[in-house]
Amino acid sequence: MFWVLVAMAVVVFAPCVLLPVWRDYQALQYTEQVERVELERARAELERQKRHLTALQSDPATIARVARRELRYRNPKELAIPVRVAVDEPVGPAPVELTPVEPPEVIASIVDRLPDTDYDRLFCPGPPRTILMCLAGGLVLSALVLYSPRRTHQGLSAGD
Repeated sequence: MFWVLVAMAVVVFAPCVLLPVWRDYQALQYTEQVERVELERARAELERQKRHLTALQSDPATIARVARRELRYRNPKELAIPVRVAVDEPVGPAPVELTPVEPPEVIASIVDRLPDTDYDRLFCPGPPRTILMCLAGGLVLSALVLYSPRRTHQGLSAGD
């Protein structure tokens, strides 16, 4: 009976410890995926800026275009006609497609057999988790008090 009580405590205590750790791991993996995409975007922007810099250093047409557009340079012999252009709002980067972080196959097969409920609400930080951890500790304490090896040996010798 001692081992039954300890096993019940482990079955309750393990998800209280492992599920928050797993959720933290998933969050880190998702953050890594987002950072990887942002790194690729930054590398692409760096390459674009390098090409632009090379063109500014060596291409006369690019130099003239930048001087007209950004520095508002105008040749006195040219006639300038102002034209209003509708400016679209800049579009932010495309959302990142995250790939799900799957648990190991052994855990996934066990989770597939469990009923569909909100386990995060039970086993992740909050009052239910604290209560479950206290109950698991109470089961271990009960097992130790009721079925301690010292008490078991005394009971055998008294019955002889």
